[in-house]
Amino acid sequence: MAGKLQTDETLFGATMPGRIPAAINSSIADSDWQYKWEEIAVSNGQTYEAGINRIVTSLSRGRPVMVLVIPGKLPWWNASTPTLRHYVTIHGYDGVVHGDGSVHPTTFKVADPADASEHSIDVGKLLLENANLAWNGIGTVAIVRT
Repeated sequence: MAGKLQTDETLFGATMPGRIPAAINSSIADSDWQYKWEEIAVSNGQTYEAGINRIVTSLSRGRPVMVLVIPGKLPWWNASTPTLRHYVTIHGYDGVVHGDGSVHPTTFKVADPADASEHSIDVGKLLLENANLAWNGIGTVAIVRT
């Protein structure tokens, strides 16, 4: 996987989000849901909600979502960690069930490869207080989804 991601060709061995989809999609049938990466503007309510819906759509397809975060801002990490950016995988959610049966997520279930553990994190804390600073620091979140 690291070879497909070309981490040896980037500064400090960083994994760029735009390279992840091709590496994953090479192992998925063309007829299946394909991964892509995108930036989600979370600085206003409408695009924030659209971003949450994109994450939920990918999860409903049985496909987890990768999100770029600042690990020292995650509740389960030591705040003094030297790692500047890190990926976690959203693989589920809990939330409020509406009358029509739809669910609005309040927490995401997240797998963190750094500690090989599952965590629950408030949607706003993940997207508005962490991931929005990891990609470009101006209110957009980098995700890899179907």
